Amino acid sequence: MNYSKACLLLLVVTFSSVALAGVAGQGGLKVSNVMAGYATGEIYFAVNNTPVNPANCSNTSENNMVLIVDPDKSDVSLVLSILLTANTIDKEIDIQVYDDVCKNGYAVIRRVKI
Repeated sequence: MNYSKACLLLLVVTFSSVALAGVAGQGGLKVSNVMAGYATGEIYFAVNNTPVNPANCSNTSENNMVLIVDPDKSDVSLVLSILLTANTIDKEIDIQVYDDVCKNGYAVIRRVKI
């Protein structure tokens, strides 16, 4: 492999990993319940499988499959709408979870897709 191809390959690998840094994704989850109405604005929701937990948050585990929506990081009303819709129609969701953030001991989602 010549020098220019090696440099190009190195740049592609480097920038690809940077683009994915900061979050971990997971699909095929179903919302089993949603807890909202807290004075501090967060939403907690439970899913049917052990959620991804790259930050090793103490309250998100295979025995407590709960994640949090942080109002400082997400539009809570939009996420609540998606979660309630998914729960009502029994549709799977995909999530992205921050890999370096916990709130109240729970893994924090970056986004949700229905």
